[in-house]
Amino acid sequence: MGFALSDLFVDVTTLPDDGYGLVQLFFLTLVYGCVLYFASNMISDGSELLLLIPSLAGIVGSVVLPVLGAVPDSAIVLFSGLGSDAQYQLDVGIGALAGSTISLLTIPWFLVVFAGRVNMDPTTGAALYKSPKLSPENAQFFTGMYGSGIAVGPAVNQTVWLVLGSALVYLLIEIPAIIFRDSTDLEAKESPYALAALLASVAGFIAYLIHMMTSDPQEDATKKQDEILIKGILNKSIPLAGLITNIMEMKNEELSETSSLVVKDKTVARLANVLRPFFAKHNASGDKGIDATEFALTCRDMHLKVSAEKMKKMHVEADTDGDGFLTFDEFVDFGIRFAAEHQDDVEDTKDKKEVEAGAAKAEEGEEAEEDEDKEEVPEDFATLTHDEQQFAIKMRSLWMMGVGTVVVLLFSDPMVDCFSEIGARLNIGAFYISFVLAPIAANASEIISSYNYAAKKTRASVAISLATLLGAAVMNNTFVLSVFMVLIYGRGLYFDYFAEVVVILAVELLVCLYALKTNQTLFDALVILSFYPLSIAAVYGLYYVGWG
Repeated sequence: MGFALSDLFVDVTTLPDDGYGLVQLFFLTLVYGCVLYFASNMISDGSELLLLIPSLAGIVGSVVLPVLGAVPDSAIVLFSGLGSDAQYQLDVGIGALAGSTISLLTIPWFLVVFAGRVNMDPTTGAALYKSPKLSPENAQFFTGMYGSGIAVGPAVNQTVWLVLGSALVYLLIEIPAIIFRDSTDLEAKESPYALAALLASVAGFIAYLIHMMTSDPQEDATKKQDEILIKGILNKSIPLAGLITNIMEMKNEELSETSSLVVKDKTVARLANVLRPFFAKHNASGDKGIDATEFALTCRDMHLKVSAEKMKKMHVEADTDGDGFLTFDEFVDFGIRFAAEHQDDVEDTKDKKEVEAGAAKAEEGEEAEEDEDKEEVPEDFATLTHDEQQFAIKMRSLWMMGVGTVVVLLFSDPMVDCFSEIGARLNIGAFYISFVLAPIAANASEIISSYNYAAKKTRASVAISLATLLGAAVMNNTFVLSVFMVLIYGRGLYFDYFAEVVVILAVELLVCLYALKTNQTLFDALVILSFYPLSIAAVYGLYYVGWG
């Protein structure tokens, strides 16, 4: 008689078929859930330790954390399709996948907004990250429903498109599942499409990791700095020539030689971002550019102190092709030349201080947030030398991640059996049991950490928390779904989960639409939270009308 992993655990089907047996079943589920929760925490904490290793920190946040964060869900999905009654227990797998995806996009999203909310400007609706960050009135739940909220941030907006793009993989298997639904050999008909979905999900997973590894973490900080510098020009606190010189970081003679530079250059590209809103405001002709009158209005907005005659001359000189219009590239070249010609105007200490003060103001918040987010070396490593610390951190990290992963793999199988048995005894679909309970064990640590991180009430902490939640959805759409497709294709199972897929896609789309908003109020977060119970009701409703 051979050994099976399940022999290590209680066979839940042998528990008494009465109230006592049900209590024992729930107790076992609670024990397994606690074990999975602590194992997931070990994986998370162990991987975060690697952030203290400079040579590894770059790939920890972009690769290690997302992959290991998806391990518990993947393990539950995997073991749901390995048993002798795999087709039935696969309901647990789809429940874990749907529950994890939807819960991570709703419950912690609400908690992030609740913990990270600050006062909102009553006129513009923008989040105000200045002291006091939350007034007593807005600190109250109901009175602060519209008066408090968060700024979403560009990083979150960008991740939205990754979520929506990765969600399309579901259609590769769901559309043929609908077409061949009444076939007697649904498994065979779906097989090539399951393979296509598998390849697409793996490709999406790899593409996401590459994107994370190659993205520039300083991009958002630079954008925020430039926004403040633009405001500095508008309120006359920063001279334009000094600003351009500051960005270009070139001497007078070097600036004079840059008229041929194009916007593709990284440094000039940043300058272009600062000048773009001024150019776009008066560019009524579109692609042709701005004429002399529009150029004068643009220069007025930038508070250039030159005469009308001089302004006309500058337009003619900047119009290198002589068509009477300045293209955006010509306008940027004009800005560089203007800075070179007026370098002497900003050489005095006062103007230099104005430019530096504007840049410092933009950087001030970033530096404060970096200090708050700085990782700390464990206390028991504090007395070690640097090299000893680095080695000890690596060893502890590998031990925690290794033990956590092994425990997750060991206990996911009996957890799946418990979910199936609870559903059978209570006459409730295993999907619903897994939908509610699996995320508690697999994702509780992520929910808690996102809340604690957002509670710092900084732009960066809130943006990182939300982007991480969206990133987890991408991982479920790619990495976890690829495990599901391996089971469908490799074991000859069929995929028939129309209601579940519709609800997953609907919630992802709705949350992504909200994520595109520049600012979110506490009321917006409450709406997003409502998607969680509504999604369960929607699945039940679709099955009830025969669309499951």
